[in-house]
Amino acid sequence: MEHIWIDNPETLEAFCREELASADEVGVDTESDQFHAYNSVTCLVQVSSRSACALVDTLAMSHEEMMPLWDIFSDESIEKILHSAANDLNVLDRDYGVSFQNVFDTQIAAKFLRYERDSLAFLLDLLYDVKASKKYQKFDWKTRPLPPEPAQYAAEDVIYLHSMRDHFKRLLEEDGWYEPFLQQCDYMVRKTTYTPIDFDPDGWRRLKYPNNFTGKQRAMLKAIHIWRHELCTELNMATFHILPNHQVVKIAALNPRSAKQIEQRIHGLKSSVRHRLKSLQAAIDASRDDEVPPKKAPRKPREYPRPTDEEEDRYQALRAWRNEIAESEDLTFELIANNATLRELARLNPTTMAELEATGELLPWQLNDFGQSILERLGP
Repeated sequence: MEHIWIDNPETLEAFCREELASADEVGVDTESDQFHAYNSVTCLVQVSSRSACALVDTLAMSHEEMMPLWDIFSDESIEKILHSAANDLNVLDRDYGVSFQNVFDTQIAAKFLRYERDSLAFLLDLLYDVKASKKYQKFDWKTRPLPPEPAQYAAEDVIYLHSMRDHFKRLLEEDGWYEPFLQQCDYMVRKTTYTPIDFDPDGWRRLKYPNNFTGKQRAMLKAIHIWRHELCTELNMATFHILPNHQVVKIAALNPRSAKQIEQRIHGLKSSVRHRLKSLQAAIDASRDDEVPPKKAPRKPREYPRPTDEEEDRYQALRAWRNEIAESEDLTFELIANNATLRELARLNPTTMAELEATGELLPWQLNDFGQSILERLGP
């Protein structure tokens, strides 16, 4: 299937009206610059009907100009086929606040169908003998014009989804998993929202630095870590494009007294850093009177009280039950119940099916298939 490039609202509106609005299913994927940017953005949205495929340049259009496509995504009458949908839903929520309805996640389907692996590359190879090139996994998707090879790579992420969806739906129906699968997809959509991660000024503690670092060197390490964050934010470039972790540690170990000393002793500095060595040295000098103790940063307070011995016993019993079911049913753990769900059930300790349902922790299919055995493991 050929694909078209869309970088203006008129063409996008026409494609959505003529190809997508009347379709029963629409294939969807996204590409971001997360490998290259400090704060990544959606660079490309791939969409397909059964007869057409488009690569939509999100960098060329505003949120309002993209509304015809967002309306398709939120239209409950049109099924959206994605692979590992949570990733794409997360970035589109982050960048545009886009909501999805009626999602068919081929990765979730592969989990229910007990495939050996569930990556899109594995499934494309297995089902269609298509070898997805790994060379574009770290491609800079901000590149314009987009060369033909990465464009074809991006298109192949959606053009096979329709056939894969048909194949998986038939198998799910034959195996009796189709309704549980739909519930799982709906649950994933409801639970997937973007949560921003704030910069952690104590993130330097996760770097690999010598155990014999002094308190002053740890203070310098923290200062360099914060300086790098500010520069990465300004340039919107990933940390390894600015100042890799090993260089952060080397500079702190050096305990430099001048910008020239950093330039002479630290090899391979990026030009973005060499041009700002005076401000880096100023950040280091400002930390000289500080000392940071070696102990780890204090942990965040628990959201819930520490479990009692009885709750811990119930939790371990539920984990053992979950592991047994996963092995006997050949299902992944997350389809049965994740650890957070088991923790909450152990805390609430329901004793009847009505109480178990009222917890809201289980999907209807899980309640039907596993509810009684969960109550038995929780005990009297």
